[in-house]
Amino acid sequence: MFTVRSHNRSLGRLPSLVLSALTVVVLVVPAAADPIVYDHAAQSPVVSTRASQNQGGGPIEFQTWDNFSLLVSTSITGVTWQGSYFNTLVSDPTFAPSANAAGFVVQFFSDLAGTPGALLISQTFTPAAANETFVGQQAFSATLGLSIYNYSVALAPTITASAGTSYWLSVYALSPLASATEAQWGWNGGTGGDGSSVQAVFAVVNPANLDRAFALEGVAVPEPVSASLLALGLSGLAARAVRRRRRA
Repeated sequence: MFTVRSHNRSLGRLPSLVLSALTVVVLVVPAAADPIVYDHAAQSPVVSTRASQNQGGGPIEFQTWDNFSLLVSTSITGVTWQGSYFNTLVSDPTFAPSANAAGFVVQFFSDLAGTPGALLISQTFTPAAANETFVGQQAFSATLGLSIYNYSVALAPTITASAGTSYWLSVYALSPLASATEAQWGWNGGTGGDGSSVQAVFAVVNPANLDRAFALEGVAVPEPVSASLLALGLSGLAARAVRRRRRA
């Protein structure tokens, strides 16, 4: 079961910072409004970034997902993740391109036999609303440099995930067409899950190595039985209070 609830909250904390190979930036991290209920820690240094972007507003050229399940039913109130800008058309490991995404789309999907199933909810954020925060630069390979960023969003409405049920999270950038002056965006690798994710390249879905770097914030939702027992207990207390008043 997957339900949507209206909920106002302050922004949550950012994922773990990547140690930059070339530059390190110290960040002031806001306090989390709700606890972290699921976490794939960002790798440091970055060893994987998977393109996940919609270029030009047409069909999504690159989309990446990662799966998760929770031990208890939880209202997911926030998402944090880490990604990188890169430019495969510039062969320079010291070149770290500027941020150029117009926004970010955060989506949750059901599970279909171990792959992303039906779209459950989609929310779009501007870079400012996604708290796009520069972390540092890194030489990723002999020809490719990265500009690394952390992101944090508050979901409105929030989403309730049922205990023990598999779901998929997708994050992709709204990007301009790639060129020698326009960077691409990828979702960085993380640890703590099943060691794999999936990526669609022009709608062809294939397994991808490593987890993606993200964390979920939320609050536990009482199970129906627990809620019923609580209601019965409150009713009993009210009845006893009425009897005491009558005796008095």
